[in-house]
Amino acid sequence: MSEAARAGLERLHGWRAEFVEFLQTLVAAESPSTVPDSQAEVRAHLARALESVGLDVEYIEGERTGGHLLASAVGSNDVR
Repeated sequence: MSEAARAGLERLHGWRAEFVEFLQTLVAAESPSTVPDSQAEVRAHLARALESVGLDVEYIEGERTGGHLLASAVGSNDVR
């Protein structure tokens, strides 16, 4: 394994506890697919995480679903 790969792997291992906590929060959030309004907590958690790494986040409302998030690089062109 190259030194760069080893360093990258070590860095990923360093984020493990934070990533597990992030996933536990998502899993614990009540968000049944048949109740779109209940998905707001999950969307907010994901949006905060995406924004924390410098992405613009837009919520796109669904007609029969809870909608989805569109994350893009800050200042990038809208691809829709």
